[in-house]
Amino acid sequence: MMKVIELNLAAAKKRKSKQTGFIHHCYEDPKNSDTIPVIENFCYAEALLRSRLAENVLEGRALLEKLKAFEIDGLYPVYLHEYPNCRVKKPESIKTALPENWHPRFHAFIEDKQQEKGEPELTLDDLRMGQLYNSFSKRALTDHPVHLRASLIEPSEVLNIENNDPFVRRLSENTFKIWWGDQSVTHTFALFTKGKLEKISEEEFLIYLPEEHLEEEALEIKCFLNMHEENKITMKASTFKVAEVVEISSKELKIELSFYADEGNFLGHISHGNRPHSKNVTIFDAYDWQIALRSIRRPVNSIVRAIIKITS
Repeated sequence: MMKVIELNLAAAKKRKSKQTGFIHHCYEDPKNSDTIPVIENFCYAEALLRSRLAENVLEGRALLEKLKAFEIDGLYPVYLHEYPNCRVKKPESIKTALPENWHPRFHAFIEDKQQEKGEPELTLDDLRMGQLYNSFSKRALTDHPVHLRASLIEPSEVLNIENNDPFVRRLSENTFKIWWGDQSVTHTFALFTKGKLEKISEEEFLIYLPEEHLEEEALEIKCFLNMHEENKITMKASTFKVAEVVEISSKELKIELSFYADEGNFLGHISHGNRPHSKNVTIFDAYDWQIALRSIRRPVNSIVRAIIKITS
C-alpha cells in the first residue's frame, strides 16, 4: 500500500465519528470536531478504495453513496450542515510533478513558507515530494490534518536524485534565510528587517533601516533560529553589543553573526519567540530563538552592516 494512502487512512480513522461514520474536522479550528467536511470525506473514501482491502472497499463505496446525497448540480457543501448551500466540487487527484525548489536532503521547499512548530509548514506538496522520492521527513509522518487529503496524490515512479549541499541560502528585499538538516528535522535561520537588504559578499550584507518615524527602542532587525536540541547559541549573556559575535552551532554547520554601525546606539537581545508567519501559535508558545537588534537611538538614514559567516 502506498505510504500516502496509509497516512490518509490513519489520520481519518483518528477523526472518524462512531455516531455518524463521517470524518469530523474543522478548517477554522482544528481542535473543533463538530463539523463534517465533504472533501476530507471524499478523500477518505478514495483511500479506502485504493487500499484494495475488501472491508475497506465496501466501507468506501458506502461512504460515497452517503456523500452523493448532498450533491446539487455537481456541487457539494463545504460542511454537511451547510447543505443545501453547495459551492465546492468533488476533489480531483494531483499529479506528481518535480518542482525546481524542492530539496531532497532537507525534505523542504526552498521558499518562504509559514512555520509550524519550529519547522516549515507541512503541506500536501510535501507529501507529494515524499512519494516522488520515496523518502518522507519525520514531520511528514507525524499525524497532521493535511494527511486527510493524501489520497489525492497519484502514484508515480520513484526518483533517485541526490543533492548533497550542506545548506542553502536565499536573499530577498528584506529577508535572508538559510536551510539545512536531514530527514529527521529541517532547520532554518532567518533574518528579517523593516528596511532593505543589500548583498555585498557571501558573508556581508548592508541593512538600510527605514526613514519613517521610529517607535521608541524599536526592534528593526530580527533573526530567528528554530529551537531544537541540535541548535545552540553561545553567548555569555542574553544581550550583546554591536561588533560582538553571536555563535550558532548545529549538527552540520556553524553560523557566526555580528552587526556593525558607524552611527547610532544599538543593543542586541537573545530571547524566545516566534518568527513572522508562524502558524497556530499563542502568546505562550515559543518555537524559535530570537536574536534581535534594538535601535535605541539612530539617525534617520541609518545603515547597519551584518556579517553572517557560515561554515560546514
